[in-house]
Amino acid sequence: MQENISLLQILIDSIPDAIFIMDKNGRIEGVNRSFEDAIGQPGATLNGKTLKDLNPASSGELINWLNTIISSLEGSAKIPLDQIKYADGGVRDIVFNMIPYLSSSGECLGTIGRGIRCDGKKTP
Repeated sequence: MQENISLLQILIDSIPDAIFIMDKNGRIEGVNRSFEDAIGQPGATLNGKTLKDLNPASSGELINWLNTIISSLEGSAKIPLDQIKYADGGVRDIVFNMIPYLSSSGECLGTIGRGIRCDGKKTP
């Protein structure tokens, strides 16, 4: 089982876009390396925080609200362009895609989000 979890983390870390997993309350449960690099903090320190906690200047409240809507509707959403302040102090234009993740019984446990840079460059 641990090997499967490690393999999954390696796979997620290989994705150049910032990936984050949130519970139904909008709290981070996991991130990939691109997300860590963008925020400037290791993933272990991010667990339990909201996107608003990490980036007060962003529309983290909107993302957390949409997380609740997506969880209840079991749909997906593309969140419009947002400006996110990165760890290096620069501001990047990001579009977020979010989709629910479900238990084996079909209960929505939260959402998986993907932040995509819109300036033609790879994240971070």
